[in-house]
Amino acid sequence: MNVHNQPIVPYTSNCDMKVVAIDNGGHTIKASVVLTGEIGQESPVVKTYHPHLLRNCAASSSDGSKLWIGEQLLTKEHQREKMTYLRPIERGYCVNWNIESEIWSHLFSSQMLNVEIAPGTEIGCVCTAPPLGLKKIGETMDQVVFEEFGFDSFCRVSSALMCVNTQAHMSKNRSQGYLVVDTGFSFTHVIPVINGQVYYPGVKRLSVGGKLLTNYLKELITTRQYNVSQEYNLMEQLKEAQCYCATSFQTEMEQFRTSTSLDKNKNWLLPDFISNFNGKEVDPAQLTSSTQYISLGLELIRVPEILFYPSDIGIDQAGIASVIVQSIDLCPADIQPLLYQQILLVGGNSKFPNFKDRLLAELRPIVPTHYPIHFCSIRDPILAAWEGCVLTADQYETCSKVTREQYLEHGTSF
Repeated sequence: MNVHNQPIVPYTSNCDMKVVAIDNGGHTIKASVVLTGEIGQESPVVKTYHPHLLRNCAASSSDGSKLWIGEQLLTKEHQREKMTYLRPIERGYCVNWNIESEIWSHLFSSQMLNVEIAPGTEIGCVCTAPPLGLKKIGETMDQVVFEEFGFDSFCRVSSALMCVNTQAHMSKNRSQGYLVVDTGFSFTHVIPVINGQVYYPGVKRLSVGGKLLTNYLKELITTRQYNVSQEYNLMEQLKEAQCYCATSFQTEMEQFRTSTSLDKNKNWLLPDFISNFNGKEVDPAQLTSSTQYISLGLELIRVPEILFYPSDIGIDQAGIASVIVQSIDLCPADIQPLLYQQILLVGGNSKFPNFKDRLLAELRPIVPTHYPIHFCSIRDPILAAWEGCVLTADQYETCSKVTREQYLEHGTSF
């Protein structure tokens, strides 16, 4: 079923069909039930719909007899229950549909989307899939959607195109070309979108994502302070709250090594898992001999630096700026200047403070001087793909999709 490369379609009005819109992220699933034709051409998606957020992971009890998802999982984490985490998505691709199906079942349940899906009910589905995935992965997704859940129709879409859809709807302008830089939990993809289609010869992948950065932070903290090797969620929270991109890494590194470092260091109070379950920044004056906290210095900038120089931790790949240039160089020459002016930054890593400024500083010396560089604005880089899915679901009749009847007759070869 080759419906991954969905063109951006103009707004038309069509009402009354329910469509489940899913951005199936490696870290968090963002989903909504959409009634087609509800969103006006001038209306922001978030004024009509709000996403249901669900961590895309489960955990099993130590004896394997119980499976926890969503709020149950969070409760068990607060209780410090011994568990084994199960992530259906590894390195950006779904490799365990048994677990993913359990997570989706929870997503569709009365606790979240509260939608009854069964053969014969006219409910469609729009769901993102990563670029350059193996054919078998797509076929398995089709099988789960139609055979296990019984959707009436299915539209599998590129997350990059969904982000472009969101930006075009927000800006009321559709450019001929965009360069989507999607730096999320599992990976960083650079994806050219030309005339409403992904230009696959230019797609590039960098094997650095938020999960790797959090694991690197765990390693740094464990080496010199506490053993936090089993505290992924806590370290992720710390990373998102405190780490930032250095606009000049060498300059800031020298500042950390001099007397000014005390002004730049941060102290992170660890939770006691009795009265509080989240860490937080704490003033040095509030620290006592019994306070458990982590002191952060160079770690604040060393972690995001891996996006720009993966070789710092032994990854034999170019940094994100070089990957952008490589991607654009593979595109038609006449569109290259436009792509540099329409760079769309999405994904959780793009929310690091100073990320955009640092990326511009890395790009400018390696991009032809007569090419302006511009980053498109977007309301929320984490929700951009979900918003695009909602817009596609809203105009469901105009998108290329496969019906359950077609699937049952022709299979995944349709």
